[in-house]
Amino acid sequence: MRLQNDKVAMSDTEKFYFVLSVILGIAAAFLTYGLSILLVALAWYLHYKSEKRRERKMREKARQIRAPLLEGKSRIADLRGYDRYLPTKKKQLYQEPFRKVKNQLRNLPTEYEELWQDIKKEASECLRFLSDYNSTYFKKEQERHPEFFSGERFHDGQSFNKKQIEAILTNDYSNLVIAGPGAGKTRVLTSRVAYFVHYKDVPPERILVIAFNNNAVGEVEQRLKTRFGIEDVQVRTFHSLGLSILATSSNSSRRLSIESQRNNVIRGIIEELLEQSDEYRTKYLTHLSQWEEDEDSESSDEEEEKRIDEEFRLKEGESYFAIDGTFVKSLAERDIANFFIKHGIDYEYEKQVDWHDKNDPEKTYCPDFYLPKLDVYLEHWAVSADGKAPPFFDETEAEEYKTSMEWKRSQYEKHGKTLWETNHTMFAENELEQHLTKRLSDRGVNPTPLTYRELLAEVGLDKNASDTVQQSILTAIRAAKVYGHTPASLASRIENLSKSKRQRKEAEFILDLVLEVFSRYEQYLKEEGKIDFDDMINKAVRLLENTDTAEELDLGPYDLIMVDEFQDISYPRLKLLKELKGLFDDCRLFCVGDDWQAIYGFAGSSAHYMIKFDEWFPDAARVFLNQNYRNPPEVLDFGSEAIEDCSEKISKTLKPRKPSDDEDSVPALLIERIQARNVFGFRRKQNRIAFDSIKKLIDEGIPPPEILVLSRFNFGYADLRDACTEAEDIPVEIRRGSDTRREGVRFMSIHKSKGLEADYVFLLNVYEGTFGFPPDITSEMNFDIINPDLSKSIDEERRLFFVAVTRARKQCVVFTQKDEVSQFLVENSIYSHHYPKRIGRRFHGRVVGQTQKAYRLQAVLSPSCEVEFWAPKSVTNIQGLTNDDSLSLIEIDRWWYRDEMTKKFEELF
Repeated sequence: MRLQNDKVAMSDTEKFYFVLSVILGIAAAFLTYGLSILLVALAWYLHYKSEKRRERKMREKARQIRAPLLEGKSRIADLRGYDRYLPTKKKQLYQEPFRKVKNQLRNLPTEYEELWQDIKKEASECLRFLSDYNSTYFKKEQERHPEFFSGERFHDGQSFNKKQIEAILTNDYSNLVIAGPGAGKTRVLTSRVAYFVHYKDVPPERILVIAFNNNAVGEVEQRLKTRFGIEDVQVRTFHSLGLSILATSSNSSRRLSIESQRNNVIRGIIEELLEQSDEYRTKYLTHLSQWEEDEDSESSDEEEEKRIDEEFRLKEGESYFAIDGTFVKSLAERDIANFFIKHGIDYEYEKQVDWHDKNDPEKTYCPDFYLPKLDVYLEHWAVSADGKAPPFFDETEAEEYKTSMEWKRSQYEKHGKTLWETNHTMFAENELEQHLTKRLSDRGVNPTPLTYRELLAEVGLDKNASDTVQQSILTAIRAAKVYGHTPASLASRIENLSKSKRQRKEAEFILDLVLEVFSRYEQYLKEEGKIDFDDMINKAVRLLENTDTAEELDLGPYDLIMVDEFQDISYPRLKLLKELKGLFDDCRLFCVGDDWQAIYGFAGSSAHYMIKFDEWFPDAARVFLNQNYRNPPEVLDFGSEAIEDCSEKISKTLKPRKPSDDEDSVPALLIERIQARNVFGFRRKQNRIAFDSIKKLIDEGIPPPEILVLSRFNFGYADLRDACTEAEDIPVEIRRGSDTRREGVRFMSIHKSKGLEADYVFLLNVYEGTFGFPPDITSEMNFDIINPDLSKSIDEERRLFFVAVTRARKQCVVFTQKDEVSQFLVENSIYSHHYPKRIGRRFHGRVVGQTQKAYRLQAVLSPSCEVEFWAPKSVTNIQGLTNDDSLSLIEIDRWWYRDEMTKKFEELF
C-alpha cells in the first residue's frame, strides 16, 4: 500500500489480487480449502485497516510538527518589512523552531513524504529568510535612504563603500569593527551616530561615545555638530566617564591634580618605612644588594658609560624638554633651563605665585622661571628686542600679548619683586648665556659649570641601585593600579600564581617591598579624601559592580554605546564598559579600532582585549574595513610586513589605494642607508639629508604641513627641527596645547602622530641601538606578573613601526645606519629585495668566468639580487661545479673572506 492523493490506497495490482482472492475464497468455500482462502482475504483486510490507522497517526504527527512551524512564522512575520537589524541572539532564537522541525522530519518514514513535504519546504524557506535577512536589510536601507549612503546629504557626494555601509548598519548587541589605517573609521563612527539619530529616531542624549583622549573628544563633537547638526550626544573619555559615575555617588572624591604628586607621596612613604621599620629596611637592603650584584654582572662600566653618554647627549638636544625632564614651551626656555641645570643653579619652572593683584583679570600668574636662592623671577618674552611680536601672531594676539607683558611688569614694580627679562632676539643671536651670566655676576654669583659626572647626577642619569629600586616600586604600583588591583587583590594574585624563575624574583620584590607601600598609599588617599588618575576608572568599576540598576546612580539611559580606538583599551576600562552596558536592556555596543595600531602598552593598554573580543562580548558581529584610502601599495606592504612576526594579531589583508597618474614619478618608499662611525655621526648626516630634502620639497611647492617628520623619541628630531626653525624658508609648525599657532612642517614622536597623515613622511633613526628603533632599552622589571595581558615589548614596537610608515600618503623616507640596520628592515622582504644581507662565507652561486688563477663568481643573494666579483681559485671551494646555469654551493677560505671579501661587498653596496 502507498500514500496517494493524500490518502492510503491499494495499487491496481493489489486490487486485482484482492478481488481474485475473494472470488477464489468463495469458490473454495464450497470446496475443501475454502476456509483457508477466506482467512487470506481477512488478512488483507486487516492489513488495510492497519495502514489507515497509521495514516491517521502520520497526519496527526504532521499537524504536531506544523504547529511550532506556524508559531515560528508568526514570530518572524513583522521582520518581512526589513525595518531593523536582526541581532545574532535573536536570529538564533527565531531559527530554533525551524531547525527543530527539520530535525523531526529527518526521522519520519519516507513513504509519507507527501504529508510533510510542504512543512519541510516552509521551514527551509524561513531558515533561508533569516540567514539572508541582514544582507537584504542592508540593501533595503540603502534604497530607503540613498541620499545618506551616497554621501549627498552630509558628505558632499563622497559615498561609502560596501564594508563601511555594513559597519554603519550592523547593530548587534556587541559589534566590533576592525579598521585598518586610512579606512575612514572616524567617518564611519560619526556617520553611524548620525544614521541612528536622523533615520532611527534614537534621541542624541541616549547615545554615549567614548574617545581615547580630549583631542579625540573634541574632534568627534566638532564633526557631529558641523557635519550632522547633532549636539546632545555625550562624548567622553574613559576617565571623564569614570569621574562622572563617581560624582553620582555620595562617596565622590577629588583627584590628585597631577601624577607627579603620586610619585612624591609614594617616595615619601618609602623613606618613612626605611626610617621607622627595621623589618622593611632589612628587606630593602637585601634586594638592594641583589640589584647591585645583577648590575655588576650584566654590563661592563665602559658599556654603561657609553649608554649614559648617548642618553645625555640626546636629552640635551630635545626640543621642548630640559635635560632634567622639565617640559617647557619654547626652544629659548629650554636653553635657559639647561643653562641653570648645567651651572647647578636651582630653579622652578612656572611656579604659581600668590602675591599679584587678585582683582585683575589674570586669575593666576605663573612666571616662566623662579630662582629661589636669589628670590628672582625671569620672564622670557616671545617678542624681539625692539618689541615686535612673532610673525605667527595675528594683530589681536600681538596686542593681547603686549598688554599681558605690561601687566606682569607692573606687578613686579608694585609688589617689590625682582624681574629679569630675556627676549627672542637674545635666543636667535645666541646671547642668552652671556646675558644670564652677567645677570648672575651682578648678584654676586659666579656661574661655574658642573663637571660631567655632577651633571649626570643632576639630571638623574647617574642613578645608583637605590634609585632603581625605588623607581621599580613606583612602576609596580602604577602597573597594579592600571590593571585595577587593590593591595589585597595583588597579594592574592602573587601568592597563588605559578611562576617562572624571573617571575619568582618579581614576586619576592612585590611581596617584600611593594605591597606595604601600596597599602599605605591607598590609606593615605582614603584619609585625605582623594583619588588619583587611575582611581577614576577603578573606583567607578567597583561602584558599578555593586549597582543593580542605572537608576541608582542616575546614569543614562543609553541605547547605543560607541567606543573609538578600542585597541587602546585597558583591563579596567574593559570592565567599566561591560558593567555599564549591562545596566541597560537592549543596549548596543559598537567598538572600532585596529589591533595593528595598539601602541599604548606603557599606559596599561593591550591589543589582547580586541583580539579576544568574543571572550568578553560573546556572539559579537565583526566587520572588517580593509580598504585603505591613504597609502600607496609599496608603503602599505612595507608597513604590514612588520606585523607578520607579532605573536598575537587579527589577520587581515589590507587593500591599498590606487596611485594617481601624477605620482608615477615619485617613489613611494625610499630607504636612506647612511655610513657613519657612530650614532652621532649618523644623526648629523641624516639631519643634513633630511633638511635638504625638506627644503627641496618646499621649493617645489609642497605645502609645509604636508611634510611630517617622525622619530621614536622626541629628542630624535630635535636638531633637525632646530635647523628648520632657524632657516627662513622652512616654516615649522608652532602649537600651543591643541591649537596650531602657525602651520608648517610637523615634527613629533610616532606616538603623537597616531591618527595623522601627510603626503611626505620622514622616519628618522631606524637603526639598532639604545635609542634606535626598536630601542635597545630593558626595564629593571617587566611586571607582567601583575598584568598578564600586556603585549611583548617587541610586538608593541612592531606596531609602532607600522603606525609610523602608514602616515604617508605619497612617500615615506626611512633613515637607517648602514652598519646598524634595524631588525625591522632586515626582516622586511621589500628592504632585502634592494639591500640583501651581507654575503656569508658560504653562499649559492655560479662561475660566470675565469682566468688561470681566479674565478668570476656570481653570488645569488635574493631572487632579484645577484652580485659578481673575482676571487682567487686558491681560496675558493666549489661543490658540485657544473657547466650549465644551475647553482653550486661556494665556500671562501676564512682569512680571505675576512680580509678581502668584506671590502668587496662594502664597495658593491
